[in-house]
Amino acid sequence: MRSNIGFSGDAGERVGFWTFVDRSFTGADLDLAISRYSIGLGEVGPLGYLTAALEVIGFCAGGWLVYEILKKSPWCASCQAYFRTIAQKKSYFATFDQFEDYWEGTGSLETPEAEALVAGEYSDRVDVGGAVYLLTDFRGCRGCGDRLMSDSGQVHVAGKWKVSLEIERNVPIPKGFNVERFVQADPPSPVAEAAM
Repeated sequence: MRSNIGFSGDAGERVGFWTFVDRSFTGADLDLAISRYSIGLGEVGPLGYLTAALEVIGFCAGGWLVYEILKKSPWCASCQAYFRTIAQKKSYFATFDQFEDYWEGTGSLETPEAEALVAGEYSDRVDVGGAVYLLTDFRGCRGCGDRLMSDSGQVHVAGKWKVSLEIERNVPIPKGFNVERFVQADPPSPVAEAAM
């Protein structure tokens, strides 16, 4: 059975769905525009299928990217909402050993020692091999008031800062832990400086 659901052509004759799709893809006009000038290149022909495929791939890639970004964002399960950033702290560690002591000591924020480590000053920029840059986001839930410390880091390797997926974590912040005191004048990020 043939479906006559599309209109195409100058006379507006009835055509089948697949004929309509074919004419839509191959009969589209292509214009090349540079600044205020435009040149008509005529119908795209069989390349219309390629442009349609690229549009579908772009749409799918955009949807996947949004999903991946949201999947990595911290989520409050009890309130069904994303955590918002309250404060940020940027830290530099001259050696990986110094960073490792900090990382292991702040895996849980229940102890005064962990709180002292987080409160420590690590703001002097160091651009040597093995140095670590750590961005700490202190996040909070507007609904229940739960808080979270989110760390992400970069390592200085071969003269460049490189994002390290191994330096990512979320640590629950206990009640009574004063997050606001960690807000400070931040040094610029190595990524932002490299872009300048």
